[in-house]
Amino acid sequence: MAANTNIVEFGLEGVRYSLTTFDASGIPSFTSPVAEPGAVDLTFEVSSNEMKFYADNIAYYTLNSLSGRTGSLEMAKFSDAFKKAVLGYKETADGGLAEVDSAKAKALTLSFIGDGDAHRVKHVIYNIQPGHIERSHHTNEEGVEVETEVLPFTVIGIKVGDDRVAHVTYPTTAAGYDGIDSAVPTPAFGTPITFSVEQVGGESGVTKTASIDFTFSDSVVGLTAGHINVASGTGSATKGTLSGNGTSWSLEISNPTEGNVTVSIASFGTYAFPDFKVVTIYAAP
Repeated sequence: MAANTNIVEFGLEGVRYSLTTFDASGIPSFTSPVAEPGAVDLTFEVSSNEMKFYADNIAYYTLNSLSGRTGSLEMAKFSDAFKKAVLGYKETADGGLAEVDSAKAKALTLSFIGDGDAHRVKHVIYNIQPGHIERSHHTNEEGVEVETEVLPFTVIGIKVGDDRVAHVTYPTTAAGYDGIDSAVPTPAFGTPITFSVEQVGGESGVTKTASIDFTFSDSVVGLTAGHINVASGTGSATKGTLSGNGTSWSLEISNPTEGNVTVSIASFGTYAFPDFKVVTIYAAP
């Protein structure tokens, strides 16, 4: 197990966001992380309820139950791309950017980097429901005061087996540390299984990719197409039918756009897939 040996932590940088969706079984899918520069402050608060039962003139039994998590992200300024992709802002015909009151914000997963006395740490906060951006404007006096924007949010988390996970930290020695900027990791508590991928049937400028084949380091039972996330990069594709068993599986794809896609697998049962792979797929001319 990778240990976080920091005595103190400080700083905030490298904020990235990924749109987060769920299939009918509650399995999450994440878009490729997008950098959002200008982080100022991030708060992450846990609310709990305490129940005490008294007997023998003492607190005989105490139970603390989690009632929710909330937080806020303060930025120098949220990008227009973020406002449109996450909060449903729309461009007006005359070049403005409108905040649409009826728009429903999209769930997202945030990652960011904190520093420490010994090493850096990456944080991932899963399945955040954003609120509305809060801002204020003040007249200039003797100096210039920068006006920031604050986004309040509620943290819902994701199901991992029988548990719900909202926040995971990765020290630099963690196997998943380097990949977080490229693909959101799905937390798991089982034995890690590695895998390799290979596109099948495609040749640049000749034929399109028909499927992506998987080879696992150990036998896998119960894998579905819903567990597999194919995130667009320079290329894109639509997932199709999954077939296979044991250590060999094949995912059909359609409508490929030539380029790279990032493939990750959501953990389920006792299976953990901490890795991700980038594969080049091809489109017909």
